[in-house]
Amino acid sequence: MHALTTTHKNESDILMQRRISLAQLEPLLDVKRSKYERLKQEYEDLNPMMSQKCPKGKAMILSHNSTKLTWNVTNSPLTLH
Repeated sequence: MHALTTTHKNESDILMQRRISLAQLEPLLDVKRSKYERLKQEYEDLNPMMSQKCPKGKAMILSHNSTKLTWNVTNSPLTLH
């Protein structure tokens, strides 16, 4: 019985240590997740067309204000107009 009580206490201590470690990591995870979401949104705001599929062999045109960026998917280099 004493061995069982000792094992239970040891396992409870280990569990408590892991809960404390997790509690210490959660704020860091929240910061990293927030940074990821912010960067993802900035990328999507800068380049909304990248999430759209371009048919094979067709040109993809990205525009921002008066600048137009054209890319022929097959083999042409990127051109800026």
